[in-house]
Amino acid sequence: MSIRAHIPSYGLIRHSDEKMYTVYIIEVNVNGRVHQTERRYNEFHTLNKQLKKSMDTSSFPPKRVRGNFESKFLEQRRIALETYLQNVLQSDKMPKTLLAFLQVEYGYDEPSIGSTDGTDDSISLTLSHQQVLGFKYDPYLRPTDDGLRDIVTEGVTQAIYSNIL
Repeated sequence: MSIRAHIPSYGLIRHSDEKMYTVYIIEVNVNGRVHQTERRYNEFHTLNKQLKKSMDTSSFPPKRVRGNFESKFLEQRRIALETYLQNVLQSDKMPKTLLAFLQVEYGYDEPSIGSTDGTDDSISLTLSHQQVLGFKYDPYLRPTDDGLRDIVTEGVTQAIYSNIL
């Protein structure tokens, strides 16, 4: 499973009790399928606390008390959160909390999903190739022993050389 994510923008939301907050729009690409989700900074912060238990998350941007709605600050935080997210996605094992945060369904049937005893809370992203259908020989290149001419070859040869003669 290939997961990529970036944060192209943010939005200011005015809550019903007149308080404002910022949401970061995350575009998630999972094996070519793209979807968007919105997350607040405190949701990123909660995710970071959960991920710290199992991996290095040193690039998480710190909290700020004042000036949270200035456009320069919001753009800097958007870039920092995007960098953080991309660093976390570089891991070989994808914690289920991260997949849930990105709203990626992880209930697919793949041979290497964590451990079977329930102790591992991550999903291995190692893909394996398994042959589905194979031929003993290439059916289009095998010689015909039934005495019939190769109609396609004859037609192509005739079309090419008929204008020359």
